[in-house]
Amino acid sequence: MSNEPLSRPRFKQFIGGLGFLSLAFGSMVGVGWFLGFGYLAVSAFESPALANLVLSAGVIGLLTSWNGFFPAGTRVLFALGRGALLAFVNVGSFCISMAFVGVALSLLRLRKIAADLDRPYRRPAGEWVARCAAMGSLLVVLAMVIPASPAVFQPIEWTILAVLCLCGIVFRISGRGQRDTISEDDRGRLILNN
Repeated sequence: MSNEPLSRPRFKQFIGGLGFLSLAFGSMVGVGWFLGFGYLAVSAFESPALANLVLSAGVIGLLTSWNGFFPAGTRVLFALGRGALLAFVNVGSFCISMAFVGVALSLLRLRKIAADLDRPYRRPAGEWVARCAAMGSLLVVLAMVIPASPAVFQPIEWTILAVLCLCGIVFRISGRGQRDTISEDDRGRLILNN
C-alpha cells in the first residue's frame, strides 16, 4: 500500500456519493411501492412498543442535533461579529454564572431549612459539591467585575447588562397584576407542574 494521496478528484467522489444516496432512496421507494406505503406505516405503528421506539429515537435525534447546533451556531456567530457578539457572550456568561450561584446557594439553604424533605437523588458529599459549585461560579462572576481582572466588563457590556436588568424590572412590575390573581399554592403547582 502506498502513501500517495487518492488520485480521484473531489467531484467524482461527490457524484459517487450522490449515486449511492440515489440508489438507497430508490430502493426504499421501490420496497414502499411494492408493499404499499400505507402497509409499512400501519404495520410499524400497530405495535405500541415499536411506535414508542420510533418516537424515542426521533426525540433523541432532536436532542443530539440541538446539542451539535448550539456550540456550532455560537462559534459561527462569534466568528461573524467578534466585537458585538463577544460583549453579548460575556454578559450571557455572567448571567449564567449568577444563576448558578443562586442555584447552589438555594440548594444549600434548602438543606438547612427543609432537611427532612424527600430527595429522590442523593449523592455523597452533596453539600460539599454545592459549596464548591457556589464558590467556583462566584469566582467567575468576580473575575468579570473586579477592575484588575483581565476578564473585566467593558462599558458596552455594562450597558447590555443594565438594559437586561431594566427589562427584567419592567417585566416583573408589569406582571404583578397577573401574579396577584394566582394564589401561592397554585403558582407552586404551575411552576413545578404537580
